[in-house]
Amino acid sequence: DTNEDSMTIGKLLDRPLHSLLAWMSTPRSNTTSPSLQSYMDQTTILLLSHHGLNHGPYFQSTPGKRESMEPVLYMRLSNQLTTSLQNVRHNSKLWATPHDVYETLLHLGQGDWYRPTHIQHNGASLLTPLPVSRT
Repeated sequence: DTNEDSMTIGKLLDRPLHSLLAWMSTPRSNTTSPSLQSYMDQTTILLLSHHGLNHGPYFQSTPGKRESMEPVLYMRLSNQLTTSLQNVRHNSKLWATPHDVYETLLHLGQGDWYRPTHIQHNGASLLTPLPVSRT
């Protein structure tokens, strides 16, 4: 969503983004690891927005107004994070907050050295199980 309902600006990114993802998915000839055949195998992508969809007739409905308050978050995990995939799937059914996204970014950046910062923040990494009380 680009904050304009014609999607003219958003469509400008389609082709370059597609080209980048296609290039990253191309098998690399200089790799010795069978699990890292392309750059995509070692790349995690997060696509997020600061609010949900808020244009068009659907937005005027009650479900549409609620959805406008729910930002979009798409995650594509690298092959190195397949053990976290089950947690992400579990968490996708629960309420996640911006604090959780922050903790997830810390987790991704720190890798094996990640330690939750619950003392300073109210979030939890989406790569770890969120409490079921989040529904």
